[in-house]
Amino acid sequence: MTRAKASAGRCPDCAGALGADEGTSAFCAGCGAFVPRGEWITTAVSTNGREANEEDVAGGERLRRSFGPIVSTLSTVKREEVDWLWYGRLALGKPTCLMGDPGVGKSFVTASIGTRISLGSPLPGEEESREPADVLFLACEDGLADTIVPRFQDMGADMARLHVMTGVVDLDGRERHPSLVDDLPDIERALVEHHCRLLVIDPINAYLGSQLDTHRDAALRGALAPLSSLCERKLPPAAKIPDPAEPEVPHAST
Repeated sequence: MTRAKASAGRCPDCAGALGADEGTSAFCAGCGAFVPRGEWITTAVSTNGREANEEDVAGGERLRRSFGPIVSTLSTVKREEVDWLWYGRLALGKPTCLMGDPGVGKSFVTASIGTRISLGSPLPGEEESREPADVLFLACEDGLADTIVPRFQDMGADMARLHVMTGVVDLDGRERHPSLVDDLPDIERALVEHHCRLLVIDPINAYLGSQLDTHRDAALRGALAPLSSLCERKLPPAAKIPDPAEPEVPHAST
């Protein structure tokens, strides 16, 4: 009998081939979903290159849907307290979703927050100042020179502490719009290089990539889960503004 080995997985929704493994999830070329590792359908491939059938799998085991469960026993988890950038509203290492109808001033709110953080000024409800810190914005709906810069200048922000990521350069040297699906390592690099304490994505739907079906809840959660993991590792909160024209995205708090 030919001995079988495990290979790359397939999407549980459409059985499409999964692309590059991002560690905790992989992109499905078939339906455009980001599939968490635990939901992969693992196929078996024999050593002679053909797809294995059930008899080929060692021990007669059926094809597995994952590489195994990840379980945390609560007695082994050390309790931690939440650290706040803005108490009760922006927690360090956690995504926060700012919701509102078009034109009510969501971008102005995030600009005001970014200004206060850049200056070290107290946020509403606070009395004590803080250490000034840097902020990274992903903002594509407003012009950089004619809208974003004048807005922050009029608010009196420390302009040297505010950064806008306008694109990424691919391996062919071409500049393109950043995506949370494909370019999270570049976003992480920008956060680290500029020592940012806050990441603002405005609107988040514009950064989910053209292949992601934003009408599928599973696809949205699969794309946002790596962002949450990034926040936990680097400890900046992520303020996300959904596009009112798109379905509401999952969020940690409002």
